[in-house]
Amino acid sequence: KVGQIGALGEKLSSMGQRMTVGLTLPIVGLGAAAVKSYGEIQSLQKGLEAVMGDAKSAGDEFNRLKEVAKLPGLGMQEAVRGSINLQAIGLSADRSRNILSQFGNAVATVGKGTAEFERAVYGVQQLANTDFPLGEDLNIIKDALPQVSNLLKDAFGTSRSDELAKMGVSSKQVLDTITAGLEKLPRVTGGINGAFENLGDSMKTSLGRIGKIIDDNFDISGIIDKITGFVDKAVS
Repeated sequence: KVGQIGALGEKLSSMGQRMTVGLTLPIVGLGAAAVKSYGEIQSLQKGLEAVMGDAKSAGDEFNRLKEVAKLPGLGMQEAVRGSINLQAIGLSADRSRNILSQFGNAVATVGKGTAEFERAVYGVQQLANTDFPLGEDLNIIKDALPQVSNLLKDAFGTSRSDELAKMGVSSKQVLDTITAGLEKLPRVTGGINGAFENLGDSMKTSLGRIGKIIDDNFDISGIIDKITGFVDKAVS
């Protein structure tokens, strides 16, 4: 009898280990990934809220940017961060969204990716902070988007910043010309890379929804704050 009980105990122990490895750990991992995704999405939403002034407008714009992010050459984080950065320098949400759409499509047209897109948006930020285009700012955009040089030459006869300044062409005129020219480019659709990017964004959004439910029900944020306090006290 004792031997049978011992064998049964070993079987139960083995089954428990298998359940831990096969079930408990994956669930814990899913929960951790969900909370992390929720934290990242919440951070983006808070950033939008900071530049737009209220949660309702920021929520609506976040949903619009999620649609923009489905375009080739863009991801959700790049689209939202780009909007935050452009609105922070005084551009409207609508204009920022249009610039992101046109620049994202232009990047995809020449087979480039998010690194070039982020560089181009940074160039726009720099350009918008000056009355007349500076060479270094314009070169950032031209390096990321080769099409820009021809657009400026067609409009002003040159793409050099010093010559544009001599002609009295302002940074605003340059940005308007670039955006209008990029709007005329053919739309890039489909592609396996775009499909994977959209799948990744969709998974992050879905995990974020699970993470929000976990945080709402278990107050993960509060627990982490308490742990942080305990660690500080322990160190002291």
